[in-house]
Amino acid sequence: MCENVREQVFALSPDGLDSPRIECRREGGGECLRSIPASPDEIEAVARRFEVLGEPVRLELLSVLHEAGEQTVGEIVDATGYRQPNVSKHLSAMAEEDLLVRRRDGVHVYYALDDPTLGALCLLVSRRLRAEAET
Repeated sequence: MCENVREQVFALSPDGLDSPRIECRREGGGECLRSIPASPDEIEAVARRFEVLGEPVRLELLSVLHEAGEQTVGEIVDATGYRQPNVSKHLSAMAEEDLLVRRRDGVHVYYALDDPTLGALCLLVSRRLRAEAET
């Protein structure tokens, strides 16, 4: 861990092809860059996150939420064509890992992205796959 860290920011290169970094902004000014993940606890947390994201259905649900913003389960079902129990199961798994937030309003349950890095992560991987396909 960097000393005197004020904040850490997830950073991608403009083309998304370089390795992601955590930019550590120090109290006295200046920055340092380090590869991620760094500690065993961070490695474990990243592995759990990728495990949850390892389902294609979940990535599609994230895409819907990224594009449309907060949605009810029914709206997500309509957008994807998946059955409601399947959608609810996947949304719950992602909410339990703090990837999504949910709120209830009467009979409706709304979901929204809770992790701002998800869109950047998916974009990074997509760009890399496109670049590899072009070579």
